[in-house]
Amino acid sequence: MPRVAATKSETEWYEDWDDDVLERTYARAVMELEALERRLRVHRGAMQRLKAEIVRRQVRQEGI
Repeated sequence: MPRVAATKSETEWYEDWDDDVLERTYARAVMELEALERRLRVHRGAMQRLKAEIVRRQVRQEGI
């Protein structure tokens, strides 16, 4: 009895594998970018608070 290939060709398998890898890589890159954006916002807020505190101290010193 002849054997019938019921599975994908090797090329199709690799193309699907490449698509899966690309999708996972893209999703991971998006998650990392979002995490970096959150960290940037946190650091930017901290810098703004620090600058405001420096200005307050300078004003206080000049007022003395």
